Amino acid sequence: MPQYAAQMDSNPDGELFEVSAIRHNPAAQHLESADCLPDHARDLVASFYSNDVSLLLSMVTDDCVFITEVGTICSSREAIRKALSKRKASPSMMVRETDFQLAQHVSADTIGANATVIGSYRLYTSPRERSLYASTQLMTACFTLTEHGWKAFHIHTSSKKSETVDESVFPVAISQETYDYVREILRTGAKAGILPSRIFLESNDGSRYLSPDQILYVEAEGKHSIVHCTDTSFPVNALISDVESQVPGVFLRVHRSYLVNTAHISGIRKYTLELTNGTEIPIPERRYMEVRREIALRAAGGLRP
Repeated sequence: MPQYAAQMDSNPDGELFEVSAIRHNPAAQHLESADCLPDHARDLVASFYSNDVSLLLSMVTDDCVFITEVGTICSSREAIRKALSKRKASPSMMVRETDFQLAQHVSADTIGANATVIGSYRLYTSPRERSLYASTQLMTACFTLTEHGWKAFHIHTSSKKSETVDESVFPVAISQETYDYVREILRTGAKAGILPSRIFLESNDGSRYLSPDQILYVEAEGKHSIVHCTDTSFPVNALISDVESQVPGVFLRVHRSYLVNTAHISGIRKYTLELTNGTEIPIPERRYMEVRREIALRAAGGLRP
């Protein structure tokens, strides 16, 4: 059996992940069992999305064919290297929930033996990226046993078909996985550092500290405002614009009298927003398309701290 070294690497966001790298030991590698190939498949995926060129290229044959989820076809190790160099400007991706298995067992681990691994993994952009994305990916990897160990000669990744959030429910057609991922980021924003943990508001009955994600919407009432939360409502001694300056970018001024937490929008139709508690917020006809676009930005990216 070959020896493995635990190699710690990091993506551009500085998040650490562990991949296994084969120490070059030609005397032992030809005995490498096919049972290790699911781990090899995981390492292939991790090295590709972290742009670890040297590790990925060490795991493929010279004439490896790599078909990516976006349809790019690389027909050699050199083509894969060039494709990786173009990915450096892409958003940082995180690979999670890998599940790979041998599709066939090899009768003998001898030079020239072939084996196939199939499986899936979840792909996420980092929460700190301007564009947010989540998807389940499928992968098939075909390996051959060479004198330098198992090498992939054919890799095919694709996106699993995902239910979309209907445009009549939400203003853009995005995948359900992406929508759920964004909502989860918003729900856990205080822990992730995206949302402020507390904001301060001066109400008629004293000072209040509350989490922004508790707020459904804020309503202007003259020189004061009414803050509507998931479990209560109360007036504050502040203009709606003053409240707006304290809350994070997931809040949107849809009307001069309404500031809405887009994480609590359950639907949108002509000139009306519906919130998760059933409240309907009017949208000025002249601003309808602009509001839809702004909500879309907050769902698919562009979240500001």
